Amino acid sequence: MSVAIVTGSSGLIGSETARFLHDKGMEVVWHRQQHEAYFFGEDGSTDWNAQLLKQTLARYNHLDLDIRDRDALRKVFSKYNNRSS
Repeated sequence: MSVAIVTGSSGLIGSETARFLHDKGMEVVWHRQQHEAYFFGEDGSTDWNAQLLKQTLARYNHLDLDIRDRDALRKVFSKYNNRSS
């Protein structure tokens, strides 16, 4: 099974990308920084969308990491490298 890593997946573009790739049969590995509430207040949070994606996409996995952390990203790519077809 092919794997897609989507950053910002609970936002508008990221969530639509995650759904599109999932519908194409891919496993979607997602990352979200959760900075929306920091920048825009609690009303700007996209937690509701992240929860919806978790509930509706069977092949949707969350990564809790800082996208700027190169070592963490290397581990992610190493883990999922052999899973794509």
